[in-house]
Amino acid sequence: MDPLTALGLAGNIIQLVDFGLKVVSKGNQIYRSGDGSSDENHDLEVVANDLLVLQAKLEQSSGNGPSDDRPTEEEVMLWQLSGTANGLAVKLLARLNMVKVQGRFRRWKSLRQALKSVSTQKEIDDLARRLTLLKDELQLQILVSIKERLDRADIRQAQRLDLLDQSSRNILAAFQENGKMPRVGIPSETADSNNVSTATVLNSSGNLHANEGGKLKHQSVQGQPDFQNDEEKGEARAAIMTSLRFTGMDARQEAVEEAHANTFSWIFQDPKTLNQPWDHFGLWLQEGAGIYWVNGKAASGKSTLMKYILPHLITRQQLQGWSGTKKLLCANFFFWNTGTSMQKSQAGVLRSLLYQLCGSMSVDAVKRTFPKLWNNLIQETEKARKEYKVRGRPFYDALPQPKLSWDSWTLSELKLAFEMLMNETNECFRICLFIDGLDEFDGDHAEIATFFKDVARFPHLKICVSSRPLLIFEQEFENFQKLRLQDLTRNDIKIYARDKLSSHSRVSQLSKSNPALLENLVKEILEMSSGVFLWVTLAVKSLLKGFSNSDSMADLQRRLRDLPPELDDLYSLMLHSIQPKFYIEQASRLFQIVYHAKAPITALELSFANDANENLALEAKIERLDHSTIPSRIRDMTIHVKTRCAGLLEVPEIPMQEASRGNLPVIRYLHLTVKEFVEKPEVWSFLLAMTKQTKFDAHLALFRSSVLMMKCLRTEWNTSTCENIETAIYYARCAENSTGQPQMALLDELDRTCQKLGGNHHTNFREPTQWCADMISSNEWDNYPESFLTYAISNDLALYVAAKLGNEAQLVNNKTTRPLLLYAVWYTPVEDHSDMEAPHLQMLAVLLRLGLNPNELFQGSTPWREFLLLILCKIEAYEGIELDSTWLDACRLFLIHGADPTAYINQGNRWASVAEIVSGSFTHLPHQSVEDLKIMVLQKREALENSRQGRSYRKRKYNTGLRLRSPPRLEALDS
Repeated sequence: MDPLTALGLAGNIIQLVDFGLKVVSKGNQIYRSGDGSSDENHDLEVVANDLLVLQAKLEQSSGNGPSDDRPTEEEVMLWQLSGTANGLAVKLLARLNMVKVQGRFRRWKSLRQALKSVSTQKEIDDLARRLTLLKDELQLQILVSIKERLDRADIRQAQRLDLLDQSSRNILAAFQENGKMPRVGIPSETADSNNVSTATVLNSSGNLHANEGGKLKHQSVQGQPDFQNDEEKGEARAAIMTSLRFTGMDARQEAVEEAHANTFSWIFQDPKTLNQPWDHFGLWLQEGAGIYWVNGKAASGKSTLMKYILPHLITRQQLQGWSGTKKLLCANFFFWNTGTSMQKSQAGVLRSLLYQLCGSMSVDAVKRTFPKLWNNLIQETEKARKEYKVRGRPFYDALPQPKLSWDSWTLSELKLAFEMLMNETNECFRICLFIDGLDEFDGDHAEIATFFKDVARFPHLKICVSSRPLLIFEQEFENFQKLRLQDLTRNDIKIYARDKLSSHSRVSQLSKSNPALLENLVKEILEMSSGVFLWVTLAVKSLLKGFSNSDSMADLQRRLRDLPPELDDLYSLMLHSIQPKFYIEQASRLFQIVYHAKAPITALELSFANDANENLALEAKIERLDHSTIPSRIRDMTIHVKTRCAGLLEVPEIPMQEASRGNLPVIRYLHLTVKEFVEKPEVWSFLLAMTKQTKFDAHLALFRSSVLMMKCLRTEWNTSTCENIETAIYYARCAENSTGQPQMALLDELDRTCQKLGGNHHTNFREPTQWCADMISSNEWDNYPESFLTYAISNDLALYVAAKLGNEAQLVNNKTTRPLLLYAVWYTPVEDHSDMEAPHLQMLAVLLRLGLNPNELFQGSTPWREFLLLILCKIEAYEGIELDSTWLDACRLFLIHGADPTAYINQGNRWASVAEIVSGSFTHLPHQSVEDLKIMVLQKREALENSRQGRSYRKRKYNTGLRLRSPPRLEALDS
């Protein structure tokens, strides 16, 4: 142990002992005091925190133990004293923590009562005596240790100077002899000493931290701060991975049917040996680059083929040949047009790919892929560490959770991270991506095609994509290797049809009298299918039903030939064949609910939405359903869907014990083409006509279902509660729009349920708040909803708010912290986190017509000024933005109801008037509409100024009259 380390250790010990003596001495003083008075008046929490910091310093100093292999006697003594001091520190901390936990004694003047509750007078005196002895012993030991260390250091330094002096003379002699400066080997001990000196100097400057040997501590290679250990880095990586993952990320791949046995094996074979026209896929895996495009008709089996390729051993073997000595990474994504927004968006595919690829990379690689987020995590971790020291919370419980649901990744962030990942993996990795269903991307198909073309230009990456042969994909991928699936599956269709039909027991009976029966049916299926595997599946199901009905050979052939060859015609036939006819009305309800669902709906949610008891959401108790009720409801709904929807909707089979644990099956269309068929105007009109004479409303049914899901599956507030509430509010707003009625009872029941689940609870260590405060991110804390009514205003529940306020709008407004109009101005619907959301015209109209003042002053601003500021902020934040006409209509609405036309808004270095904001913000809208609003502003401004001038003139005239009459009054008084 060098002198500085020994001195630091001893100093920490003495500092701790002195602090302990002060605490105990003060406690003793107050203990003996009759009135409990004290000269010092510090917060007890600060005392506990300071003691914790001192203990941490002591542990840091002594944590590594003696540095030498043979510690000296005084070092051993110091470590022993260190251990004793550490024990006393823990004991003191326990005393203070016991006081702190009681929560009644907040200041030094009350420490007497706290110490009385945990100690006796004898214990206090004994603790003070032990600390005094320890301090005296330490002082003596430190003096001896320092003296001996300095003596040894002097001897070593003298020896090193002798060596350097000799080296200097050798260098000078060599240089004089041949004029060249020789390389000199400095003894390792000297080199280490120099390193330590350098590190110490850097550390003293305050810029860098160093440990023994001159190595930088907690610093990255680039000199930026980093985490303290691998455990923290692992936590940071896990936090990033968690932020990328989203619900249902693998749902589409899991929903795709497995390939039938002995089908699709041709994909790895040489096309020349099979005399088939396609580009050699196996060769592309081994040697190819860029993109391989699997295209085919709708329902031809593209997704099934992609799912077959992904885990296949041959795929991995051939890609290993391509990657060679470099590490191989594979990732996939299956677009799903009937799924959630993440399952059909560019943000979704990027998050999924980043999640999969980063999961196979080192922590340092992840750090370089997300440098900004990594640095943010470091800063948040330091805050969490301080929080741990102050509050005694478990450290990793205080770690930040980046990118929460209300703070989602932006597309630009994801693109940048993906580019960083590509650059990071360029040298040591080979990457192959498998992307299914580009045609199911919910956006511009040209954009997604161009994106993957650009990605495929990286030399260490290639991509296999699949889609329908849309024109844009044919243009973008024409120069890449490809195959057309419907031309290559004839043998697969034969295998599938033969295997499925031969599995029925009656086939063998009919084959005795007609040996060619099976082959004739298979041949006819093959010719009619045109390579569409889904058509084959439906045809086989129809034939199997015929076998079960004891159809003759002629009946079977007629059954097959009556099937339309086109899918849409086949779907129409299936829909109109639903029997009995009143089942069609029930099927219509189910199709409408599934269509209007904000996200893929589970069988349990559909069961609640379709329940015959319309008051069930109001009557149900707030308690979790028992384990038998959930499977029972799912079983009934599965039968209901199967018998009413002709197979166009499906409920996937899952073990009932899984359903009991909350793993609920999701309703899905038979195929994307079914969704497209249902959404055709003529088909949708037919379905709506089935329920036209009833009170059924799909949005209202979904709102009831959401409330029931909250009441029956949520017993406490958790991470998914906010998402469930957002969904319920979305359906409530849609139900208001579709029915024209405020959903008073259901919304009040939702509020009551949330109060029961969440109640008034602490958020981010703040004071207790109403549950609505949890529905916004922490950086908006100053504007959190203070009641369910203000939360309803912020979410445009105009009919509900109007009914709640009635004729007492101004009275309610006076009782709230902020003007009610502010909630209508600043907040946007919760289901759309976009900053581009239009203003709530209906809500603004309701509040303004109820007499609320747009010029009400609050914290130096007004609702009207905040609205104008919001317009300027959006224009400034989004270059090239074009606000739609609802913003212009909102300005007109404000002005009609008395908004100040003379208001000015600070715009950077200048002030902008209302007329200037209108002129500059809506140039893209029809000229006449903008001019009409400008004229309104100018007219109202002129009228207001005239009114103000009139009041000013009358005031001056009145004051002048008073002055003229004053003298006579004064004279009269004088007389």
